[in-house]
Amino acid sequence: MAQKGGCGIARVLVWLVCLGCLVGCKNAGSAQVPLTRVRTVTAEIVDFAPSITLTGVVAAVVSTDLSFRVGGKIVERLVNVGDHVVKGQVLARLDPEEQQAELASAEAGVGSGDAMLRQTTAAFERQKALLTRGNTTRRDYDQAEAALRSARAQLDQAHADLKLAQDQLSYTVLRADADGIITAQVAEVGQVVAQAQLIYTLARDGPRDAVFNVHECPSVFRTFRAVLTTTDLLLPGGHFWCSSVSQCSVTSQLEAGTLAGIRFCTRRCLLGLSAHRCPDTECQAEGEAVPPQCRPWAEA
Repeated sequence: MAQKGGCGIARVLVWLVCLGCLVGCKNAGSAQVPLTRVRTVTAEIVDFAPSITLTGVVAAVVSTDLSFRVGGKIVERLVNVGDHVVKGQVLARLDPEEQQAELASAEAGVGSGDAMLRQTTAAFERQKALLTRGNTTRRDYDQAEAALRSARAQLDQAHADLKLAQDQLSYTVLRADADGIITAQVAEVGQVVAQAQLIYTLARDGPRDAVFNVHECPSVFRTFRAVLTTTDLLLPGGHFWCSSVSQCSVTSQLEAGTLAGIRFCTRRCLLGLSAHRCPDTECQAEGEAVPPQCRPWAEA
């Protein structure tokens, strides 16, 4: 009986252990697993354009290199870099001593030619009157007429020389050919310059371009539109507006390789401001300001 009672107790203990294992397995299998959130999209074919951010500078659409049309020594320089000039304003002067001497010589030539013309005219009129009365020969009359024509030609040449001397004297004064801003100056007072040597660079008033230099010029640059912004210390936050490519020129340099100068049409911005070609966003009409909610980044 004692043996049967021990076996019964052992059997009960085994069942209890098995029941505990089953209860543990059931609790482990019933743990809640968190759901994974996913988002679905519909695949479709769209035009892809890479997002590119570039930094450039605002420049004038038209820049002119100004130089003297004659050589000489600079005796006066009247403007500096950054000055705004108007058309016809005097920018610099050369020493005009040589040109003034040529002008005086030309004026003397005109006076001599005029005196010669008066003399030959009087001689021709006398020969003409004498020929009418039969008191001179035809040969003398023809010689007087030829001398008159020669005197007229010499006077015309003297007037042409005078005009040339006046032009040469005027070329000693360098004037602005348009309204604009001086952006470069490469000569100083006392320097002897040659004909057509660069003195100033003038950025003409009018439209501006945002100029960017990149290491290639993909065909996409020729047609895409962009959102541009300028950095102005006086106007925090800058300006945002839409623009399109106005010019794409490729140059080859030994050290830098192939460079492309890309110019975007801009509004009337100050020269020298930093311009940024922002990442792609929904662009508005040409030259139209971009609303704040559509700008590539939020303004501070």
